[in-house]
Amino acid sequence: MPVFPKLVIMGRHYPHKFPVNKIIKVGFDHGLYQFKRWTDSKYYKMFDVYFVSSKKQVKTAYSKGIFNVKAIGYPKIDDVLFNEYSAEQIINMKTELGLDLNKITILFSTTWDIAGLSALDVWIDRVGELTDKYNILLTDHTWTKQEKIDKLKRIPNTINLSDYNITKYILLTDIFVGDYNSLIGEASILQKPIITFKVPESDRSIPEIHKMIRDISIQISTFDEIYQAIEKYLEDPLCKNEERLKANKIMFFKPHKIAGKRAAKIINNLLKLVEES
Repeated sequence: MPVFPKLVIMGRHYPHKFPVNKIIKVGFDHGLYQFKRWTDSKYYKMFDVYFVSSKKQVKTAYSKGIFNVKAIGYPKIDDVLFNEYSAEQIINMKTELGLDLNKITILFSTTWDIAGLSALDVWIDRVGELTDKYNILLTDHTWTKQEKIDKLKRIPNTINLSDYNITKYILLTDIFVGDYNSLIGEASILQKPIITFKVPESDRSIPEIHKMIRDISIQISTFDEIYQAIEKYLEDPLCKNEERLKANKIMFFKPHKIAGKRAAKIINNLLKLVEES
């Protein structure tokens, strides 16, 4: 049955389902910053406004003839940044999750297994080796193959994070591990040391992002190298910190903590225009 709302909020993929000019279409970018290439500009132009996390993305959009883009920051991390959890709260959260408070906590993450950008196969069979010494948290991409998800869940003495939003778990970690996933940006803004597995450039990736990931993380090619990378951060927790601060200025629109409020203000203004017309 057709519906005709005044306004629809969605990701990039669905404005064509509401092909009526009077319906305001508000888009939120998929993930943080621009870890994947822009698709055809026509898909963005279907929105009345399209929200992104940084001013750099707005400039890129303008160069492609897309002028309805607005930088608001990244609402997904507002809660974690705004609440400014105390040390006691962090300890309570770790305890509830079942973490050993005497161990360093490492979170392993990955992107969608496409175009060689996921390093999941590099560590899935060996990450269990770290559990004697560290708390190990595991997460996957929404579109990871089910057999690999099941395999992750069977790794002994690890904690598989099934929540859709794992930002609060990044807050609990001491070291974050990724490949070419936008969660790397969240780890960066939360000031977490980052280790990344090297992945090849592809037609779905962006050279600028590959360089940024190299700059803000200790990069490794094999699982054997992760031991040295972990020790490097334990010896020097501020390693790569300056590089991450520079990257944060590119990926996030300041001030932080109010991205959701900024988006809400723009949306409410659009609704007022509809009601007044």
